Amino acid sequence: MADYSSYIMIDLSGCASALTHTDDGLDHGYWAKGPPASIGAGVVLGPSDPLNANKGEWPIQAEDNPGPAGSEGWVSFTTDDNSTVTIRFSDSYSADNNYAGITIDRNPGNRYTLTGYYNSGGDHMGSYMTSMPQSGHPIYCRFVITTVDPLPRKSAKA
Repeated sequence: MADYSSYIMIDLSGCASALTHTDDGLDHGYWAKGPPASIGAGVVLGPSDPLNANKGEWPIQAEDNPGPAGSEGWVSFTTDDNSTVTIRFSDSYSADNNYAGITIDRNPGNRYTLTGYYNSGGDHMGSYMTSMPQSGHPIYCRFVITTVDPLPRKSAKA
């Protein structure tokens, strides 16, 4: 039986903002590992080697239920400056309907750069692409958020 699950990691290694979980939902499937309450600035939430990681190492996992539905859902986080980052994903049972992406509702001063890297298929070996393959199962998503102009650090008063 095919695995129509979605495996997600979030890389904030170049981001000066933390993320706070605000909402999530699944149209299909169930959370085998739901989104964390928060992710600290500079943290990589995910396997150190995503190309060779086993499925258990992926920190956010939406598994498919038995039957022809797959996994489909979204997760929202708030940044330190109250921007909302939303990740959407689907590993569809239907042919050529996979999708995934990351958006931000506002981006003051173009502070954030959002990049997604995707792969689909049973072994997820090889390289990640910058667009989700429309077919192949399961799907693997690596979302990278960086800040181009980090917040200045507060200096200690003498």
